[in-house]
Amino acid sequence: MTSLYANLVNWIQERFAEMAALEEEEAAVRNKYKHEFNDSIKEIEKHHFALKEMLNGWILDWFFNFLTFTKLCVKKRNYHSFHTWLSQRIDSMISSMLVLFMQLLKLTAGTDAESKRKNRK
Repeated sequence: MTSLYANLVNWIQERFAEMAALEEEEAAVRNKYKHEFNDSIKEIEKHHFALKEMLNGWILDWFFNFLTFTKLCVKKRNYHSFHTWLSQRIDSMISSMLVLFMQLLKLTAGTDAESKRKNRK
């Protein structure tokens, strides 16, 4: 009976040791993925900030040009050229915003692909 009891105690201790090792391994993996996730979030935020600054610069530049050209057209009463200029600028701004949006999507997709590639390793 004593050896059966000793075997049972040993078996239970081995299971506890295995569980502790698995928990440590799980915590290490979770910590690794948490750091990778935070790094990719920081990378996306960095690109987002750069694109936002670029867009803000374009908007301010566009608005300044708009005010300048508006004053000029109103002085000369040249409303047709103002309308033409305005529609061109709006088209240009929309296409620039689409380009920025596509760049942001590519950056995000690149970060996702990179993290998937790391996960496979």
